[in-house]
Amino acid sequence: MAIQTNSPEQHPFMNSSVILTLTGSVSETIKVMAQAATKFDKAFVEKNWQSPSDVSVVVDLDSPPNRGQIRFHFSGRVLTEFCKRMLSENVEPDSREILDCSGELSNMFFGFAKAKLNESGYNFKLSIPKPFNKGSLPVITSNHSNVILPFKVLNETCYIQIVVL
Repeated sequence: MAIQTNSPEQHPFMNSSVILTLTGSVSETIKVMAQAATKFDKAFVEKNWQSPSDVSVVVDLDSPPNRGQIRFHFSGRVLTEFCKRMLSENVEPDSREILDCSGELSNMFFGFAKAKLNESGYNFKLSIPKPFNKGSLPVITSNHSNVILPFKVLNETCYIQIVVL
C-alpha cells in the first residue's frame, strides 16, 4: 500500500507490514462479523488531521520502547448497520449499543493484528478500546505525523489512524 507523503517518518508503527496487517485485520473482521466488503483508498500522512466521523475508538499501542495509538473512525450509519447485521437487532444511531459495537469491533481488529505482529517480534501489550462520540475524542498530543488509512464500507468512508507518541 503506497502512502502519500513528501517526507515519511521512519517509525516501526508506520512500517508497511504493520499497515498491511492492520488493514487486513479490519477487512477480515468486517467480512466475517458484518458480512460487508471493504476497499482501502490511498493512505496519506498528515500532522493535524481531524476525523469527520461520528464515532471513534482509541486503542493504545504499547510495544516497548515504542508507544502510540490506533484510532478507528466510523460513521453512525455504518455502525448502525454493523449492529443490525451482528446482533440481528435495530439500534438507534446515538445509542450506547453503537459505542459498544465500535469498541468490540476495534477489539477484534486489534486482537487479530496484535497476534500476527507479535509473531514478528513487536510484543504489543493488551489494550482496552475506548469509544468516543464525535466531539469528545481526546486531542492528540504528539509532534509526529499520523498515517491515515481511508476505506470504503457500505458506500461510506471510514478511517484507521496510526498515531505515534
